[in-house]
Amino acid sequence: AGATAAGAVAGGVTGYLKDQGLPEHVATNYGEAFDRGGAILAVTLPSGDLDITKAESVLAKYGATNVGSYDAALR
Repeated sequence: AGATAAGAVAGGVTGYLKDQGLPEHVATNYGEAFDRGGAILAVTLPSGDLDITKAESVLAKYGATNVGSYDAALR
């Protein structure tokens, strides 16, 4: 039962990410990484406060991998 519940949660992650506007292949890749024990971090950058390049550099500095950016306005 535990494995079934874990599978449902993981599938839910992929579906949620697709609902948030990520392309299907990206959502699937992140869902698979989550299945393998990875974490997903979403960051919202208010306009003008911090640019994407700076945010990605901070994440990379602390070892983040598989970093991507998606414009929520394009959903």
